[in-house]
Amino acid sequence: MEEVLTWLELSRASAWIRESDWPYPILLDMHLIGLATAVGFSWVIDLRLLGFGRHAAIAPFRRMIPVIWCGFALNAVSGLALFAADASRFYASTNFRIKLVLIATAMTALAIQARQFRRFDSGHPETGAEVSPLEFVTAASSLAAWLGAIIAGRLLAYTS
Repeated sequence: MEEVLTWLELSRASAWIRESDWPYPILLDMHLIGLATAVGFSWVIDLRLLGFGRHAAIAPFRRMIPVIWCGFALNAVSGLALFAADASRFYASTNFRIKLVLIATAMTALAIQARQFRRFDSGHPETGAEVSPLEFVTAASSLAAWLGAIIAGRLLAYTS
């Protein structure tokens, strides 16, 4: 694995990201935009499923799911480029590994939520639709996982 990380860090693209003036800040901005999109829309869904904004029908929130996946894709692409610039340091970081596990947890929760939304689309458009215990736990897990991923990601700047 060490050879792969070294090869990645020594690649032209990684050196360009690391040593040029503008690629790294642009990638960080892209990462932030992807994060804001994925987490922001995800939290809107999570908070609604946790009972906030009961006056809003749940079914229309399903339209946010593709937007969340687009934000995640932007985050993944920019994150891989940022990782490549300093692969050995990130790979060795416990916070980085925690961040990845929490992101995987949040995205798994989103996939589960996408399937759960079918119930709300099946002719029950009432605003106060009952949220099942599984839907509640999935929303709470997603909210907590995203919060933890953000904290772990932010700590990377100080701990590795």
